[in-house]
Amino acid sequence: MSFSWPRFDLSSWSTRWRPMLLGALALVGCDTAKLDATVPGQSTSADVIKHWGEPPGRWENDDGSITWEYPRGPMGTATYLITLGPDGIVQRVEQALTETNYARVRPGMSRDEVRHILGSPAGTTVFERQQEEVWDWRIAGDLPWEEWHFYVNFDLDGRVKTTSKAMIQKG
Repeated sequence: MSFSWPRFDLSSWSTRWRPMLLGALALVGCDTAKLDATVPGQSTSADVIKHWGEPPGRWENDDGSITWEYPRGPMGTATYLITLGPDGIVQRVEQALTETNYARVRPGMSRDEVRHILGSPAGTTVFERQQEEVWDWRIAGDLPWEEWHFYVNFDLDGRVKTTSKAMIQKG
């Protein structure tokens, strides 16, 4: 009786998965470079636009500052919120999609309040029968084959009813 190890054809892995892996690593590298170039207390709004581009989302805050939103989705698991003071200097840069921020979303909050905490969702779905609109963010999981989502359910008046997280098994 003899034993032999199973053979794997790495050429198909190389041609199929290598470009995606390299692309994903490049995107991570781009975000790291952008984050390193965006220094609170030093970087200006012009610096942010130079490195990040025009923000897809922006809003004014009660204190006179402005927050610019940079989602890295819909398949990305990060949304960066960059807050600029009235003087145009970066005050803070934060990753919005965190456990702390998910916990801040409470029943009764408006769509704008949620967007100011988490940024824009990757997707929205309206369920007429339940009279709900559900916002969905793809969020980071612990393992590569896990795909996690954070959901916020709004009533048709635009107020949070519930939140939930779910893992979708890939493969």
